[in-house]
Amino acid sequence: MPFGKLKVAAQKLQTRRACFDGQGFDQALFDQIMAKPEPHHTYAIFFTPRSGSTRVTQLLQDAGVSNAPREFFNDRSMQRFARQHSARSFAEYLPLLRRNQQVAGHFGFEITYRQILFAFFSSARFMQMMRPDHTAWLIREDVVAQAVSGSRLQQTQVPHAPRATADGHAKAEAKFTYRADQITNVVKTVVRQEKRMQKMFARFALSPFRLSYEMTNAMGPDQAVTLLAKGLGLPEPTEKVPNTHHKLAGEKGTAFAERFKTENSAFLADVKRIRAPLLKDLHTYADRNF
Repeated sequence: MPFGKLKVAAQKLQTRRACFDGQGFDQALFDQIMAKPEPHHTYAIFFTPRSGSTRVTQLLQDAGVSNAPREFFNDRSMQRFARQHSARSFAEYLPLLRRNQQVAGHFGFEITYRQILFAFFSSARFMQMMRPDHTAWLIREDVVAQAVSGSRLQQTQVPHAPRATADGHAKAEAKFTYRADQITNVVKTVVRQEKRMQKMFARFALSPFRLSYEMTNAMGPDQAVTLLAKGLGLPEPTEKVPNTHHKLAGEKGTAFAERFKTENSAFLADVKRIRAPLLKDLHTYADRNF
């Protein structure tokens, strides 16, 4: 392996190890969790950032058909989850997580391609260690709106409506400015992750349940959860599903997206060409299954 790649791999390993510092280790909690049975069913929701995964996972939790399939392998939250489960290493983390986060034998998680590389170092190792029985692939059809949302998050650090007060939202909206370079970088990142995820699906013969941010927003909670449950091998909800997730308020996002589309038509034409097969697969799948 070239020295540059070896150095990057060593840095990733060091960063991941830092998530398991053993602080607050509780032997009784560790033993209690490990005494629980392993789940009989594992599913993965693959997604790209700002594609509406929080709404999808919240719906599954609110419906009571699964655990909340969170970003357990995000470098910004894995340390917190590790401490909550008294995991002192990645080897301990997986069995503790699977046992403690399941609901009625169903364990789910959401993950981006970047997180796969951070936590598992390769898609092959991810597949070997997680072995998901069912998978879903969530994207956003309007990649510019997605990138504007990513730009907003980078500038304000406010990810979702329930995370801040009305005053906090107002301050975040006032802070949010148009950054064409930032939006461009997010678009490129999303497209790159989409391409790598698609290659992983082909390599391991995965046929994920496909849906988009736009599709889930157009559905009511009941229809969305029913489709998700069917696609992910989960029990269908027996009661009406509440909608507890709300989008961020503000008008700047729409205006910034339109401005970017107007000013960057050549760049977006190339992006459209690259993403065309992905969107075609999405709509073909939806026509057959929804």
